[in-house]
Amino acid sequence: MPLINNHLDDRIREALDIAEAWSIGHATTGKAMKAARNCHGIAKNTEDPLLILLYRCVGQAVATAHMADHSLGPMYYGAKIMKAIGKTVEDERGWQLSRLEQLSKNLHELIVSSMDRH
Repeated sequence: MPLINNHLDDRIREALDIAEAWSIGHATTGKAMKAARNCHGIAKNTEDPLLILLYRCVGQAVATAHMADHSLGPMYYGAKIMKAIGKTVEDERGWQLSRLEQLSKNLHELIVSSMDRH
């Protein structure tokens, strides 16, 4: 996100704040779901392809509050973002998995098993 931080819609920042609050029990699942839907709505009305990918990535991440399978979305969109900016998907994937393992062993296992199937 450092590459586009100056262009990030404030509602996306708010969604990220809600996701963080939800992760520590300070926001409801309903509030997170609304923020996720907002992210996807913003993506639909955005023309910049990189921002569309980012907004969808954030939307999926925030939607994890309502269903763990949504945690696969940031992996998918993160890979597309890395390709779009000329970075390696492998480096990003390694960072994501390392960070996920720190945050949630259960989600880490879900993601890794899903990756093994594809």
